[in-house]
Amino acid sequence: TGVELSAALVSYLQRTAKWHGLRRSHITIDLIDAAPRVLPNMSEKASKKIHTRLRKLGVHVLVKAKVEAETESTLSVSGKSIPTHTVVWTGGVTNNPFFKQNEKQFTLNERGKVTVDNHLAVDEHTYVIGDNAATEFSGLALTAVHNAQFVAKDIKNRLAHKEQAASYKPLHPAVVVPVGPNWAALQYRTILVTGRLGALMRIAADFVGYMDVLGFWKALEIWTSTNQQEE
Repeated sequence: TGVELSAALVSYLQRTAKWHGLRRSHITIDLIDAAPRVLPNMSEKASKKIHTRLRKLGVHVLVKAKVEAETESTLSVSGKSIPTHTVVWTGGVTNNPFFKQNEKQFTLNERGKVTVDNHLAVDEHTYVIGDNAATEFSGLALTAVHNAQFVAKDIKNRLAHKEQAASYKPLHPAVVVPVGPNWAALQYRTILVTGRLGALMRIAADFVGYMDVLGFWKALEIWTSTNQQEE
């Protein structure tokens, strides 16, 4: 989210500055990440290309940097002070507190996610899926949908007194990250596509995502009206 937002802010803030007669040089964007590189879940090659793209856009990238404190006019990062009046925090998601409050019923891993068996269950009555489950690729929407499809089939089999579905197998997702206008990085296993072609594939993926939820015509209506410029 931080990578996508910082890249999108560049063109947005440049347009806004022009509309209000402000000097663009007065606008600076810092992307701060405690990880050793941007998007550590992607390959090193993808991470390097995205880092280079961010720098070309004018985003100052700080990695291995920890945010320690904030005042009205500064941000303290790894012992150094960055002057700023605007901080946008994109720290990701955290698990539903329900699981922490009921630790006797659930086993949590070091990230607070619930340990599940090979049928995404914690006992014979309870399944845990999506962001809350300690499964491979947890945290992605595609993974959550795949979890739900598996559990639905498993429940149907149990209700019909059929043999349970085969053990859950994670779906290896394709990851597409837009980094500014007309540029995105798409990674699927060892395949990496960047640039304008990656952006086109991201646009197509958006339509497929809308269609999965809304159906073809409603998805088309929303998909064709997403690129409206507003302040």
